[in-house]
Amino acid sequence: MTNAKDSTSIDNETPEQMSARMYIENIERMANQRYEKELRMQVDAIKIANREIAEEVLPTKLEITAKDFSKIKIGNQPHSFGTEQAKIIKALYGAYKDGNPWVVGKQLTGSPDRKMQNIFSRHKTWKQVVESDGRGKYRFKVD
Repeated sequence: MTNAKDSTSIDNETPEQMSARMYIENIERMANQRYEKELRMQVDAIKIANREIAEEVLPTKLEITAKDFSKIKIGNQPHSFGTEQAKIIKALYGAYKDGNPWVVGKQLTGSPDRKMQNIFSRHKTWKQVVESDGRGKYRFKVD
């Protein structure tokens, strides 16, 4: 933000002062652009590393037998899920693949009033696929 004093001093600049000021502003702008570019590259590298780690750690015997995640198989154990359950499993799997495995349960259920335990209440083996941190976050379970 320019105040009246700055505006007046800019108006009274000599051509040499204006040239020097513009040169400094240009250098600052280039430095900021370079810094932002380097920062974006570092963030991208971290995201790639997280995905690679996730791929290495995922159960090697995971088989997604239905595109909508209503049926998956871990090792020799098949798991079947209802529509709402499958959406949650798919979201957890996607978060895990993206390198950010822990997801808040309320985001998964779509409501602060709905609990994961209620959604999976009739599913006997859901805890073999979903792990809780005990504080409201869940992730795709990795052995």
